[in-house]
Parts: sequence; structure tokens; C-alpha cells
Amino acid sequence: NSLGNGIEDQLLKNLVMLQTGHLQVTPQPAETSGGAPIYWRAVPPALLEFLGSHPDQLAFHGRLESAVMIHARGQTITRAFLSGLEPVKESPFLDSLLPVREGRPFSALTAGDLVLSEEYARRLKVLPGETVTVTVHTPSSGTRMMDLVLSGIFKKASPWQDFIMFASLSSVQELLEAPGQFSFLKVMVKDPGRIDRVKTEVQEVIRQNRLSWGVKDFRETGGFSLGIIQANHFSILLMDTLLLAVTAIGISLLVLLSLQLRLPELRVLSLLGTSPGWIRVMVLQEALLLGLIFGSAGALLGLGLSAYFHSQGITVQSLPLSYLLGTNQLIPTIRPTGIARVMLLIFGLCVLSALIPIWSIQRYGLKKRRRYA
Repeated sequence: NSLGNGIEDQLLKNLVMLQTGHLQVTPQPAETSGGAPIYWRAVPPALLEFLGSHPDQLAFHGRLESAVMIHARGQTITRAFLSGLEPVKESPFLDSLLPVREGRPFSALTAGDLVLSEEYARRLKVLPGETVTVTVHTPSSGTRMMDLVLSGIFKKASPWQDFIMFASLSSVQELLEAPGQFSFLKVMVKDPGRIDRVKTEVQEVIRQNRLSWGVKDFRETGGFSLGIIQANHFSILLMDTLLLAVTAIGISLLVLLSLQLRLPELRVLSLLGTSPGWIRVMVLQEALLLGLIFGSAGALLGLGLSAYFHSQGITVQSLPLSYLLGTNQLIPTIRPTGIARVMLLIFGLCVLSALIPIWSIQRYGLKKRRRYA
């Protein structure tokens, strides 16, 4: 459960901070003379005035996004997603939540630079410093092309970030012939408890000035991603429950086996006059000792692995089962080999638990009972 909460918190923070914001203020699509829709517009002064007059309550960042085609080294990706952002304003979020594996960080992003996901870089076979050609179809001028220099390759923090790339806002505005225009404003509310109140105030500004803009909170704009997060949490909770159930069965069998193997000794103790109450206390002490030993070993193993994954940028509260399932993604990919790996791990732990009393019997030379066990 702590693992599910940890991953859910991380993915949700990543979604809100990097993509949707707490609130997203978006223009209504307009049409050119030819009937083609335009999804970006200049921000009305009244809206800018309201958002800029509350620096102690909120911050906002402009984004310009479009589907594009990218080409490099003879490789082409026909549909990619380009997001233009303001590096100075957003680099504190980007540098901490979306680490750059190769090249310069987001804080060093300048006009003419491009940051690709590992997936896009792998498919294009490009390295930092090389040129990537971006092609887009604009409603006003038709097809436009721009050469951008790959400045970095980022390591995704969420599954949906495989298919996104970033450039400076000025470069994307030049590519789309949209100076001073945005696809949406990403609004970050400093007190998350005031999200609904700020949303209502923005709606009132839009209504009073009759603006062709709308506002949605992250629950509305990030519905698909939130569905993935909830499904991931639920699947991990199910696997966690399975592991706990199997562990409980293994511990119960271990105690029963130990009790069965010690029946002759318990009979001797009973004949010597030991009360049944003391015998029960001794059995419980042994069970508690075994639980303490394996619980301590499991805690140390879990802490060590959690520290290792934390050093790799995975800030969760427990061991990600996705690694046991044979994938390097935060969302576990269920494969037969991964399931077999987890089952073998559980089987190995149960066998190890059962071997301890057998080893104790062997140590004291009780051969008959060892053969029976």
C-alpha cells in the first residue's frame, strides 16, 4: 500500500507540475478563412491582469503545443508532440522531476534547442549536439520546417512522457508563426486547498469580459493519465495483498512444521511436569523469534533496495514490484516471465523458512526426525 501511495504521489505530482498545472486556462479553437482550426491565441489583457495581480497566491506559465513530424539521420517519426515552454520559469520543476540523462539540463535550454525523450532519441538514433528537423503544418502558411539542435535527452518520469519533446517557447512560436500566442496557460496555485476558489475567480473574469477562453482543473484535463495512475495503484495493491497472503501462509506452515518436529520434546517437557501454559508460551516465543528474524531481514532488504532506487530517481516508499516483474517502467508490465520471477522469489523464501528448523535438527543429530521432515 505504501508503494502504491508513493508511486501515485510521484506520478500525480509529475502530471500536475509538468503538464496540466492545478488549473489550465485554454482558448476556444478559432478558424482561419479556409476553415482550418487554430488552437492557440494571444492571452487577453484582462486575463493577464488578473493572473499577474496575485503573485502571492499563484504562478502561471504559457505553453504552446502542436503535433509535428521529426526527422534525423534518415529516420522519421511521422507524429510526435512538441511542447514549447519558458525555461527560466519552468526549469525548477523540470530539472527536479524530469532529469536529463545526456546533454544539458532544462535550465540551459535556449532558442534553437530541443530536448527529446529517451524513446524518441532511440528511434531517431541521435545524440546531443546533432540536428533534428521539425516539420509542422500551419493553418496559415502550410508546411513549415525548422532545424533544432538536440541539447539533451530526458529520462521519463511517467509512461506518457515517451512521446513528448520540449523546445523553448520562442522557437515553437516562430515555427508555428504564432508570436505572443499560447495553447494554454498552466496555473500553479500555491495553496492547493484554494484550487476551486481560484478556478471560480478565473471563470468570473472570463464571464465578465466575455472571453472565448475556458478553465479546467487537473482532474478534468488529466483524466486519462489519472486513470493510469489509479489503475497502477490498484494493481500494485492487489499484488501487495497476494504477497502478504502468501507470506502469512508460509509463516503459518513454518510454525506448524516447527511444532510438529518438536512434539517429542514437548511430550518430554509435559512428562517432566511443565504446565501446558508454559509450553504454549515457548511455542509462541519461537514463532515470534522466527517472525522477528525474517521481518528484520525483509526490512533491511527493503530499505536497501528503496535507497538504491531513490538514488536512481525513483522516489517511492517501498520496492517497486515493476522491477521484479522485469521492466524498468514505473507502470508494471505483466509478462509470464515476470510472474514466474515473483513466484520463484516467494517459493525461495518459503523454502528458506522451512529449512531453518530442519537445519536445527540436523545440527543436533536428530536424524530420524530430519528424515521425517
